[in-house]
Amino acid sequence: MDVAERLGLWLNAFDAIKLQGAQQTRRPPTGRARLVPRQALRELEQQMQRVRAALAHAIAQDPVAWAGADPVQPGLAPFARRHAELQRHMEQMIGPLREQARLSLASACPRLQPLAALDEVMQQVLAAREQPLLAGLQGLLAQRFAQLQAATAQVAPQEVEALEPTDPPRPDLAAQAADHGLQAFRQDWRDALLAELDLRLEPVAGLLAALNKEVNLSP
Repeated sequence: MDVAERLGLWLNAFDAIKLQGAQQTRRPPTGRARLVPRQALRELEQQMQRVRAALAHAIAQDPVAWAGADPVQPGLAPFARRHAELQRHMEQMIGPLREQARLSLASACPRLQPLAALDEVMQQVLAAREQPLLAGLQGLLAQRFAQLQAATAQVAPQEVEALEPTDPPRPDLAAQAADHGLQAFRQDWRDALLAELDLRLEPVAGLLAALNKEVNLSP
């Protein structure tokens, strides 16, 4: 199945009617003067860069230090709390950015008003599907955490058994294995959040791409 067919499984007849109506809608922008397309594009690109940079910086912070947890054996709790906090930040920052992108698009290029209206409806009809899926990422990360813990528990005993009788004792093997597993999970956790960040920004990037094409076609 291609993307359109798979997306169609998420929509019902009422959603289809809303989408069809949005495609036929041409609403004049309200509350602001007509923007110059190149100016609107430049402003939106800068806003999107600022939002992404701020959220990426927040994701790069150590969730263990943020939660004030034990740095040696923090467990999953600080990652789960920070994950939920960062998802709220994404919603609070990207939602207004997407709305601003629609308003700027419609104001700068009247021909793109149906696209802005379509994006607004798409956001509404897909939210019920997207939110549970994004919330479910924490469950997948919990499985990954448990998997790494189980693997770590096997590493240290195997390395201890491999020591020769004449080798000095290595009480730090278990700690090293645990730290390695924690670092691996921390990277997986950040990669998952960065992927979610890009996913949430894709609609904004699509609106920007449409505006950029319109600017390049303009004399």
